Amino acid sequence: MTKQTYDYDVIIIGGGAGGSVAAANLAAAGKKVALVEAQTIGNTSLYSESMPSKIMLEIAALYEQVQRASKFGIRSGGIGYNYPTMIAWKDSVITQSKNDESAAYFKSVGVTLLHGRAHFLTPHEISIGQQHLTSAHFIVATGSSNFIPDVQNIQNVPYLTAQSANKLTRPPKTLFIIGAGSTGCEFATLFSVYGTKVFLADIEPRILRDEDEEVSDAIQKSLTDQHHTKLLLNTRVVSVEKRSFGYQVAFTHASKTYSVKVDALLVTCGKTPNLDVGLENAGVEFNPQGIITNHFMQTNVPHIFATGDVVGPYHLTNMALHQSRTAAHNIIHPKKQLLSSSNDVARTIWTLPRVASVGLTENDCMKRIIDYKKSVAQMSISPASVIKDNRVGFVKLIIDRKKKYLLGASIVGPESDAMIHELALAVSKKLTVEDLANVIRAFPSPSDAIRSAATKLL
Repeated sequence: MTKQTYDYDVIIIGGGAGGSVAAANLAAAGKKVALVEAQTIGNTSLYSESMPSKIMLEIAALYEQVQRASKFGIRSGGIGYNYPTMIAWKDSVITQSKNDESAAYFKSVGVTLLHGRAHFLTPHEISIGQQHLTSAHFIVATGSSNFIPDVQNIQNVPYLTAQSANKLTRPPKTLFIIGAGSTGCEFATLFSVYGTKVFLADIEPRILRDEDEEVSDAIQKSLTDQHHTKLLLNTRVVSVEKRSFGYQVAFTHASKTYSVKVDALLVTCGKTPNLDVGLENAGVEFNPQGIITNHFMQTNVPHIFATGDVVGPYHLTNMALHQSRTAAHNIIHPKKQLLSSSNDVARTIWTLPRVASVGLTENDCMKRIIDYKKSVAQMSISPASVIKDNRVGFVKLIIDRKKKYLLGASIVGPESDAMIHELALAVSKKLTVEDLANVIRAFPSPSDAIRSAATKLL
């Protein structure tokens, strides 16, 4: 029987985090690889959304820290900021970070770049405009787009998104944010630090609904007490109008309608997967949440893989990169396949204080009817936190009651993004609470709160 020949060994649809690493790894393994991108090659979401806001929030954290430095004996009176200089620093960092994802880089490692929108014609063939190409394998990494809520007239007004909010040349005087998830809370924090009056609205009864309730409570207190954000929970935004002064936003709460005038409107209601690539022609199963894959990142069509935001469950760069590496490995080594898991992915939110989490939340355990046990240790028990006067925050651990291994963890505190990786490893390797309690950590260190939380569970 004649062996079927194809134009490529692997065609990757999407040049962001979900596809770029796979392309380089596959080419390094000797595969003939094409990378198809309709926009700009490289991780556009990372460089237009995630990293810019994190850079600006890092500066905001430093600004707040300097403002309260007088208690340490440092003269901090008259501290101010220059927003254009901050923007210039942000842009320089982004430029430095893009070096390994340029078109020249991919060409240098042997990846063929194709510009255009790919569309499946059959399970082994796609079209890009008038061009038709075949491949033995595919990786769909088309990412996601901003979800726009059903609000009257919103399509007719120039609202901000996470991408465009990062390009503002100065903070608005007043800002209305629709959506109190991680992105909404980060921007509420960022702009309020620089004096913006922020209204943060969500239909849910609490902010950060995907996190543990203690996390939501802590960040809600920070936003309202420290940053003077006006939270509008259990609130539905019904209409927006562009006016000469800015925007008129109408919303309902407790069956009553209110309105507020603001200078800017920001929509941060999550993401929706980009599925319009002819998946039905390839026989690939998907639903409104994304493409359905197994733990090897394979779809129901074995030679077609999918990675990143188009799969989920988290719209995170580190999740997409992990899935991208996994898919590439499993194409290269079909007899030694790797498993991908979302249970041990570290998740961070750069509010002030920061949030980091991994694994299951308490609500997750209740939904799955898991017999669990929890403990919470305040950051204030750590001498390192007292030294820095970072007394706000906590470590929360959730363990399997019978087997004692770690199911999930949440940390609220300035250094939570660094501390979480110890707990991510513990979730990944199913370490027990005794393992965690017996780690000899540096002293003094904020991680002493992890030992304290673990000891409580013994």
